[in-house]
Amino acid sequence: QALDLFGAGRHTLSTGNIPMLRRVINLATGGESAFKASVWFVNKVNVLDIKWGTQNPILLRDPEYQIPIYVRAFGQFGIRVNESRQFVLKLSGNKSQITRDEVAGYFKGLILSRMGDMIATYIAHKKINIFEISAYLEDMSNEAVEKLRPEFSLYGIEPVNFYFGSVNINDDDEGIKKLKSAMSERASMNIMGTNYQQKRSFDVMESAAKNEGG
Repeated sequence: QALDLFGAGRHTLSTGNIPMLRRVINLATGGESAFKASVWFVNKVNVLDIKWGTQNPILLRDPEYQIPIYVRAFGQFGIRVNESRQFVLKLSGNKSQITRDEVAGYFKGLILSRMGDMIATYIAHKKINIFEISAYLEDMSNEAVEKLRPEFSLYGIEPVNFYFGSVNINDDDEGIKKLKSAMSERASMNIMGTNYQQKRSFDVMESAAKNEGG
């Protein structure tokens, strides 16, 4: 239990034992008080440079061509402790300290899960081509902060910022090769289709001009 919360400054702490029972309790515990307390010091300075990245590629499907592709995502985020009591109760367990790396490691797993879903949502629901997603990184970053805020708040932590640095593809991936080929072929067909229709229109007008009755 977190029995008290002290702000910044100098404090005098006392055991708070029941005076009438102190001597009886001490007899049963070899002279030591049965009421033990630990004091935790919580660093509430912003930590702004925690890197995150997908260890394994995320399997997605192109919204237009339905070709499966693999992508990776990288970025960084910042956090700070805003509820010391909640932070200690949720994360301390039987540990004597919680390091920055331990906190970052725990939330990296959460972030990778949520960000994979977000990238898939942007591509599938908003019909964004993987080659155009870099234009949406800022929007995704802003949305990610709000999505993560409730998850972090359960542990007394507040996300200060969150950034998508990049969403990458492997040019050697077979899915990417097929997608590029399909896009190139479609672009060629669109160009040929437009030129063909224009040429047919010119041919018809030329024939009409040569026709005496035209």
